[in-house]
Amino acid sequence: SLVGSVVSPASFLSDVTLGDSPSDVITINGVVQGVLNVNGDTTFAGPVALNGPVMFGGPVVGPLIFEGANVDGNTTTLVVQEPTGVNTITIPDVSGTLLTTGNL
Repeated sequence: SLVGSVVSPASFLSDVTLGDSPSDVITINGVVQGVLNVNGDTTFAGPVALNGPVMFGGPVVGPLIFEGANVDGNTTTLVVQEPTGVNTITIPDVSGTLLTTGNL
C-alpha cells in the first residue's frame, strides 16, 4: 500500500493500493499499462483515454464518448436520458448496425 506518498516514476510487479479513504484524491499523470482494476465508487474528473476493452461492474453516470482510430475531434457520444422508471434495453447477440431515427 502507498498512503500519502509520491512515487515517480513507478513500476510495480504486484497489487498496489493507493489511498485508504473514500475522500483520497489520486492523481496519475502519465500512462497506466496493463490491467487497471478500479473497485468501489470512482470518479474520473476530466478526460480519460482507455485503449482496450472496458468493463463496468456498476452504474455509469454521464455520457460515454468514443474516439475513433484517428484522434481528430470526431467522436460518438452515448447519452442516457434521466430515467423515470426501470428500463431495460437489450442489445441482441448478433453482428450488425444499430438503427436510430437518424438512419432509418
